[in-house]
Amino acid sequence: MSRQKVTDSEQGFDAVMARAMTALNAKTQRELAESLGMSTGDFANRKKRGALPHDRLISLASSRNVSLDWLLTGRGNMHLQSDDRPAHEDHPLSPRMRALIDMYQTLSDKDQDEILRDAEEKKRMREMELRIQELSSKVEALKKSG
Repeated sequence: MSRQKVTDSEQGFDAVMARAMTALNAKTQRELAESLGMSTGDFANRKKRGALPHDRLISLASSRNVSLDWLLTGRGNMHLQSDDRPAHEDHPLSPRMRALIDMYQTLSDKDQDEILRDAEEKKRMREMELRIQELSSKVEALKKSG
């Protein structure tokens, strides 16, 4: 699987950080860095590398009721609707999820970024598989009816 940086204009570092600025009402990158709990040097270094601070963006999304999908991709609404809230807000985390989060938090930023890219890729693949199954069923139904 490819480990390329996301370069798409809607998902690149600058685009994601611009949405984070909007969500935080930050006027400058310095304010944004501070709001995300980062030094301006760390922020500048990440910007240069194009390395998103996924853990901090997840925290931002959770604390501000912001859609993580919107924050990372620009798709959908900025704020979650009440029935779009993540399940963990209504239910305690399972031991399995808690263990996953605990392990994730011990990893380096690079490893966390890699895991998130892999998870996003797996999600896209699963969505494509489901769509293919749906279309295959429709094709079969059309063959039978015609």
